[in-house]
Amino acid sequence: MSSFINPQFATEHPGVNRLEAAVEGARQLRAKWTPARGLVMLLLAAVVAAAVNVAYEVMDTAEEGHLLALWIALWVAVFAGSRTASGIKASLNAWAHRQALARADARLWQIASADARVMADLHNAMSRVDVAMLTETAAPSAVRTQAASTSAAAELQSAKNRVEVAMLTESAVQSGMLAETPRTLVSSQRSYGFYS
Repeated sequence: MSSFINPQFATEHPGVNRLEAAVEGARQLRAKWTPARGLVMLLLAAVVAAAVNVAYEVMDTAEEGHLLALWIALWVAVFAGSRTASGIKASLNAWAHRQALARADARLWQIASADARVMADLHNAMSRVDVAMLTETAAPSAVRTQAASTSAAAELQSAKNRVEVAMLTESAVQSGMLAETPRTLVSSQRSYGFYS
């Protein structure tokens, strides 16, 4: 009688697997590395080194009784710096948001200057906003002004939606996806309230 032995030996060496993983990680790190990121890291390291050097010099010249006060002052400065950095980040985010809105408005105006329908929609929406503002000044009732401003905002959003649909339709026609604007597209846009 014969018996078979099936040993379960590893086909790959674990050290080779670790080495391959390390090399792949180094390649990915190199692919992610950009000169701008390197410059930022260098500047950050320089600032941290300068702060550590200043802290060392101050602690070295201080007397034993003043060390606690100096450490407290150092941590207050660190927390104040982080709070200032978060404030700067928030203001930069708000600035970027305003810039994005300005670019979107400029693009909408450029499209509106090329298409009379879009320009008419924008003029209608802006006139409704003006009427809503006049209503706010003439009638101080909070309910009436809120309803008027909500209606004007909805009208402006509706105009923006119509512009987006017109842009998508025009780009589809230009790219050759649509030979011409089909009636089904217009009827579906009417059912969503784009053209009423």
